[in-house]
Amino acid sequence: MDLSNFFLEGVIRGGSFGQVLLVQNARTKKQFALKEQPFALEAMDRLQLELQVHIRGDPNFILKALAAWDHKGFCYMLFELTLGDITMLNTPNELQVVSLVHQLGTALTYLHGCGYIHRKLQLSCVLIDKKYNIKLSDFGHCVKTTDVSDGIVGSPSFMAPESVLEEIYSEESDWFAFGLVIYYLLTSFELFSFASVDLAKQHWENPGTVIDFFKVFSPIWQTYLAKFVVKDISSRQSYDSSLVDLAEHHPMLLNSGCNIQRLGNLYIRAARLGHCTRKKMTVKYDHPDLYKFDDVNYQAILHERENAINVPSGMFPLYIPPQ
Repeated sequence: MDLSNFFLEGVIRGGSFGQVLLVQNARTKKQFALKEQPFALEAMDRLQLELQVHIRGDPNFILKALAAWDHKGFCYMLFELTLGDITMLNTPNELQVVSLVHQLGTALTYLHGCGYIHRKLQLSCVLIDKKYNIKLSDFGHCVKTTDVSDGIVGSPSFMAPESVLEEIYSEESDWFAFGLVIYYLLTSFELFSFASVDLAKQHWENPGTVIDFFKVFSPIWQTYLAKFVVKDISSRQSYDSSLVDLAEHHPMLLNSGCNIQRLGNLYIRAARLGHCTRKKMTVKYDHPDLYKFDDVNYQAILHERENAINVPSGMFPLYIPPQ
């Protein structure tokens, strides 16, 4: 990809990780999102894993990264531009919620099927593209299912009880957060609002804690949420298993496709860009070798492309577009 002639146009969002900038190609006028975050060589393994997911993952489910480099202590990743995260949707109707839940459930199932746990699933990680389809993002703390998680990550309000109390992360932990995202889609409110991990611990340590979906008035949806948002990890279901025993006319069986624009009026909360000085995007590789595949991985990629199979090379499985 030609990275010349790009200009910084504004700040999409900021945070403790860094910031996401809006950039535009001066010639084609196409816009992209540029993620800027501090660069550290000792964290390169995690960064490379994040890049693998974004670059190699199926773009139907995963936000697509187009390029990456580091320069003067910062790492930069260039992404396709989305409309924002799901908080931009203002009270979607039930059919739209069902469509979004199916998309998110399928995306998370895909990630788990590739052998990875998100670990940090929350509202800001669920993005809406320009066709109003869901894509997963923010894989900076993603781990393989075979690896041991290190420490507590994510928003306390979206952490599963076992993650808060015992630093245990699993596919089931992702499904707990999945249920909390569904609650938000149904109500436009977060079920929990813990200001710190300590407050979350106090909540989940209490043996008398009862999970009450008090803003969800439909008993059918309350029962469905309880498949995911349950303290006992062994009782928690996945997206696929949650669909098995539903009643014939359950809302989740009324899947009307992924185009939520056709399912009723769609109201979007507009977001204002933060100010930044308009300047040309600098692309320099201080550590160019870190962004190149070694020979083993390169040969694996070629083999995957030629044979449409996944090679166990230790990398995120390469998405093969349908022929």
